[in-house]
Amino acid sequence: MTNAFQYVQKNRGIDSEDAYPYVGEDESCMYNPTGKAAKCRGYKEIPEGNEKALKRAVARVGPISVAIDASLTSFQFYSKGVYYDENCNSDNLNHAVLAVGYGIQKGRKHWIIKNRLQFLRHNSNHVTPSRKPSVSAPL
Repeated sequence: MTNAFQYVQKNRGIDSEDAYPYVGEDESCMYNPTGKAAKCRGYKEIPEGNEKALKRAVARVGPISVAIDASLTSFQFYSKGVYYDENCNSDNLNHAVLAVGYGIQKGRKHWIIKNRLQFLRHNSNHVTPSRKPSVSAPL
């Protein structure tokens, strides 16, 4: 995440999705400042594995950028409820999402995650930010 925030700072902004649509394949950067939708004045990293700090940041700051393991078929076909897969791997972080809240559903702690335009509920033990990686939050 840190590299992404540094990139946005260096380029003095990031394009909107309309100006720079997702194409689903690797290609060179085509950032154009005329399509700028947002800037990043700064960011702070949440200590690795510190679930309390992540909860505090979500509550006080707002949406927090986090990385998750989205490689599992179970994740790709997730549709509702609290997502849990014991094969989630915090060493395989490959998808950026926003942590927008947290709660308990049927006795299971979870994070409320925004993945592009849909909301997901992930068991807090298996949303990788609560286990290993560092997390960055825009200011």
